[in-house]
Amino acid sequence: MSEKPARSVEVLSSRLSDEGFSNSSDNEDEFVQTVSNSLPFSKSLELFFTKEKPPKRERPPFFLWYHPNVPSEEKKLVTKIDLFIMTYVCLSYFCRYLDAANIANAYVSGMKEDLKITGAEYIYLAQLFSAAYCFSGLFSTILFTKVRFSVLFPFLEIAWGILTLFIFKAKSFKAVAVLRFFQGLCEGTAWPAIHFMLGSWYTPYELGKRTSIFTAAGGVGTILSGLISSGLVKSMEGKSGLKGWQWLFIIDAIITIPIALLGFVVPSSPEKMKPNRFFTQTDIDLSLERIRINGKERINKLDKTAFKRIFTSYQWYLFVIAWCVWGWSASYSSQFGIVLKALGYDVYDRNNIPTAVTGVGIFACLVSGFLIDLRGGRIEIALFLQTLFIIGAIITKIYDVPRPALFFGFIIQGLYFSTSPTIVGWCNELTKEDSQLRAVTLGSLNFVSGLVGIPFGIFLYNSDFAPRYTKGATATLILGIVLFLWFILIWQFDNYQRRKREYLDGTSVNNTLDRKFSENQSIKADQV
Repeated sequence: MSEKPARSVEVLSSRLSDEGFSNSSDNEDEFVQTVSNSLPFSKSLELFFTKEKPPKRERPPFFLWYHPNVPSEEKKLVTKIDLFIMTYVCLSYFCRYLDAANIANAYVSGMKEDLKITGAEYIYLAQLFSAAYCFSGLFSTILFTKVRFSVLFPFLEIAWGILTLFIFKAKSFKAVAVLRFFQGLCEGTAWPAIHFMLGSWYTPYELGKRTSIFTAAGGVGTILSGLISSGLVKSMEGKSGLKGWQWLFIIDAIITIPIALLGFVVPSSPEKMKPNRFFTQTDIDLSLERIRINGKERINKLDKTAFKRIFTSYQWYLFVIAWCVWGWSASYSSQFGIVLKALGYDVYDRNNIPTAVTGVGIFACLVSGFLIDLRGGRIEIALFLQTLFIIGAIITKIYDVPRPALFFGFIIQGLYFSTSPTIVGWCNELTKEDSQLRAVTLGSLNFVSGLVGIPFGIFLYNSDFAPRYTKGATATLILGIVLFLWFILIWQFDNYQRRKREYLDGTSVNNTLDRKFSENQSIKADQV
């Protein structure tokens, strides 16, 4: 819930308590339901289409890292959380991208010829990994609410590190496909699990910057995968009878497994952890209080009503479609290395030059994260980034332009990377009243996008279509424009949700107050 409804619930609870009404957990559920309940359809339409401006969004004071109003004890706690949790999840997400991106680098560094992998088979490898990744991501979102993060996640990270290692021994496309499928199943837990962990420890005032840094860590993994690949091809080719691309999988596994072991000493969510030498009971209590005060109390009922709450909401459809359009529009820029190969560039250039795409994305991701916190809103930044993306898509669609311009067109499309935390942040904001709605919507993003996108990639980005990818370039441009318009629609729903919260805060809570006071007065009268 937002801060305003949360404060109203506390006021309601306090007033009832003063009158002698017992505030049991069942009543607390009712209070939360009162604030976040759905409206009649006619009232929803009225709030959506009204010309009245939504309540002004409170803009917190700008700060680089620590909120200026928190006491020193809380700053010490945040420092501990950063050192243990933020450091680990960034390293893990770095490894997740390092181990996922290496197949593309290996493909253009000799794997294609050594294992006789065709263009269509390469696309199948990518889509098979994506399908497994998306499938596990959906269900792990719920799983991590029941299982300790510090037990399950590092185990899965070790597993995907071992699977990465085994690829160096693969002798055929089928062997690589099987290993990549199970690697995708293990890696699919990373994105939702880490978002779950960050949301369990950080307040909304702290989460935006840290989410951007966490997302950027994945981009660094993609960049280093290309740089490591080009270095290994140059320095390790033929060592111990192995090709340079085989050493890539070995080195990636050597990096991944030790980092995974660190996960066993990382604390789980505050609700599940016990005091230890690093986090005292006072730290745990303060962590729970920080989350509760900052609006993390939500409807949390996994029962027969959950299905209805999720799939009759606008949020699930709004953000799943946005994520699908975003993911599919980003497909063309990921083919940059293959385009370079078709244009005759050597193995070093086709590994190194595409890192500029991710580099632009990382820079934009960090800058946009701070600007969103500074402005207290997302729409202007989202539209600006998407406009630049569309310009890049137009250039690559034309294709017959000077080579520097073509490179600029591909590289500027790396801005898609920075729209990921923007969409996810918006999703978190508009689903924060309901834990199940939030969890399933976040888990569904990659699931639906990945599965529906399989034929999209196969028919548009078969590497045999390189370097022009005529149909793929056209699809990227169209989807870029659609996402621009979709951001405007999300903004309209953002305004609607703020109007809805204000309406419920001013009517439903007060109505419940009046009803509870009447009931309580009746009880007192009967007792007299």
